[in-house]
Amino acid sequence: MKFVDQHGVLTAKHGRILDAHGDSILLNGVSLFESQHRVGERFYNEDVVKWLVENWNIDVIRAALGVAPDGYLTHPDRERNKITRVVDAAVDSGIYVIIDWHAHQQHTHEAKEFFIEMACQYRECDNVIFELWNEPERHDWSSIIKPYHQALIKAIRDNGANNLVIAGTQWWSQGVDIAASDPLNCDNVAYALHFYAGSADHKAADLRTKTKNALNNGAAIFVSEYGTCNHDGNGQIDENEMKCWWDFLQQNCISHVNWSICDKNEAASVLMNGIVPCDKDVPGNWQPAWLSASGELVRQHIKETRKPAGN
Repeated sequence: MKFVDQHGVLTAKHGRILDAHGDSILLNGVSLFESQHRVGERFYNEDVVKWLVENWNIDVIRAALGVAPDGYLTHPDRERNKITRVVDAAVDSGIYVIIDWHAHQQHTHEAKEFFIEMACQYRECDNVIFELWNEPERHDWSSIIKPYHQALIKAIRDNGANNLVIAGTQWWSQGVDIAASDPLNCDNVAYALHFYAGSADHKAADLRTKTKNALNNGAAIFVSEYGTCNHDGNGQIDENEMKCWWDFLQQNCISHVNWSICDKNEAASVLMNGIVPCDKDVPGNWQPAWLSASGELVRQHIKETRKPAGN
């Protein structure tokens, strides 16, 4: 039986994400790179999704819709098609899939149009999770981010989709404590937490304390993006800090998704740069030598903590 067939629709309640049986569930997976960039779009295919499910044992994948520059805002059909290709592949493989509006700035009108379309297309699909704003920057939670999320969630719900929603939080999705103190007036919402283990301001125990406080206030948390290195995608892989984070996430049953599936020349990429020529889509069946240091570490973590998604 496929993973989503076992667990069904997801619901956020009382600081946890629950499956259709009312049991807590922790998803463990990976995020594709931004869709509009060549280093990322080459992975938006069925072979890659199937390989990650069968070889890495992922049970969730994040499709990062590139919004700007040269993304959805200027090429909506092109970018939308990449996302639906991954969603359909995830459904075929029986895993969850996050449709991520991968933006740092606010684009309320365009985001609402996009999510209304996605809601209409996938409202009967238990696999789909909506992430409404990847990383708001210095925007204020109560006056800007919260009203944006509430407007988009209303549009999604009005179009019949009750799927789990991930709401980005302020300061590059690290302000979960602020969001929890002024929560959205909406059902079935988790708040996004992002961290990079190699960055000093991300690995401080203070960020985990803020997360614990948010959980204690009844907020469900979803780590929809984390990295093993610095927040700019480079620097050293910090295995010790990653272990601290992974232990914390496991102890608190927090789902987490690694950035990112690509072969860009940076530490955060799971594949070595230049493994597949840039003019070709990347296939599945990756050789061990293709993996970067981060890719090896993340794959090992997922395989050690997950059964195959089809079992």
